[in-house]
Amino acid sequence: MGLRVLKGGIAWSLPLGAIMVPLAGLFLSFPSAFSSMGDLFKEKDFLQAFSNSLQIGVFTSLFSTALGLSLALTVSKIALPFRRTLGLVLTLPLFFLPYQFALGWSYLLPNSLSKFLFSRAGVVFVLAGCFYPVVFWLTAAALSSVAKEEEESALLLASPLRVLTGITLPRARAGIMTGALLVFLLSFSELGVPTYFGINSVSYQVLVRFSAFYNMKAGVAASFPLLGVGIVILVLEYTFLKRGTGFFSSSRGGLQFSSPGLKVPGLLLALGIIFVYLFLPFLGLFREALDLKTSYIALSRAGGSLLRTLLYSSAAGLVAALWAMLFARKPFPAYSLVLLLGFLMPPASLAVGVMGSWGRLSFLYSSGIVLVFALVGRYYFLAFKVMEASYRHLDPSGEEAAVMAGASSPKVFSKITFPSLRRWAAVAFLLVFVFSSNELGLSSMLYPPGGEPLVVRLYTLSVNNPPAVLSSLSLANSFISLLAVILLLR
Repeated sequence: MGLRVLKGGIAWSLPLGAIMVPLAGLFLSFPSAFSSMGDLFKEKDFLQAFSNSLQIGVFTSLFSTALGLSLALTVSKIALPFRRTLGLVLTLPLFFLPYQFALGWSYLLPNSLSKFLFSRAGVVFVLAGCFYPVVFWLTAAALSSVAKEEEESALLLASPLRVLTGITLPRARAGIMTGALLVFLLSFSELGVPTYFGINSVSYQVLVRFSAFYNMKAGVAASFPLLGVGIVILVLEYTFLKRGTGFFSSSRGGLQFSSPGLKVPGLLLALGIIFVYLFLPFLGLFREALDLKTSYIALSRAGGSLLRTLLYSSAAGLVAALWAMLFARKPFPAYSLVLLLGFLMPPASLAVGVMGSWGRLSFLYSSGIVLVFALVGRYYFLAFKVMEASYRHLDPSGEEAAVMAGASSPKVFSKITFPSLRRWAAVAFLLVFVFSSNELGLSSMLYPPGGEPLVVRLYTLSVNNPPAVLSSLSLANSFISLLAVILLLR
């Protein structure tokens, strides 16, 4: 009993310290900040920022859902050639920094189209291309889990379109809605793309009050609307995830249509999305980076930021993967819900909470531990879900035999459990690493003096620097993500 209590205390220490304490810190650090939140909506600047963020969130969610659903239906339901490769390539935009896509498009489009790009519509266009993989994968998982027998039986009496709208899509509704809500929150709290395109946003208001004017009270008050939206999304996400549990855990596979009339349009759709949202923005970056002399100077001066990115992201990935491997087997009640709260907390709100709770300890802030702690708090959910799934597929017979033979628990874990799960642990580490290396919201508010990671350096150099500098730094950051994705696939 005592060992179980100790294990539970250790398991809960990370989410409590990285999520719940910062959440409490938002309210306790500045008690009067909540009461002054109403005054913010009397400020024309903040009201415009909230309106912009809300519109960006709604329209990006709608656009991403249309793209993701179309692609999920194409890849899951049409017998396309190279389906798995197409699915992987279509997912790549999610693993890159949205800010660099904004840079790429701004360098690619002519001046006549810049008015469209530097507007709310331009922000929606770019963010939809970054976040549609969320809807794509959640919907594809739900579609492939629909019972094949149901669809085949229905096809005997109804047309494929009727089966799709009457059986397949209703069964996949949980995945579609989960993805749409997640995209809304990601785009609502996005910092880099709206700021670069000159669109005032709530995250930018928090950053300015917190970092530029050093007004902690105003920064906390401005983060409450973000937190409120995040909590609403948390309740809705948890509802849809619970409804979709049976579908996502199924392995029966869905029905595929092999009609030649569907293959060509489906293939053209997938290739068109890849061309527009992956090839073209990177073409803009590569074209500007051809100024080799300027690019070389920029990269040589960014070596420290690159190393710090690797350090912060690796530390966050190691902590998250280790904790998940140790405690994901039999999670405690409400454990996953707390981790989901951390994942859905907008970066600006989490950053203010972490700073209010832990930032006053100077050695934690100056060493970058506060930033790593915040990254773990946000992305531990991903590592935990990966390891939780791995334990469901683990055959316990080997462990049981070792225990019956008299092996101790540490020996069973080191000799049997860990070798069986090490690839899953590597996946958990790489997922947290990739998302941490591209996390601009937390990094821009929590990096220590002189310790900025590459994404912050890229963000701060966007004014009064030649495009070759920004392009080369963007490509360097992309190389980190791409290398991690290659390792993830292997």
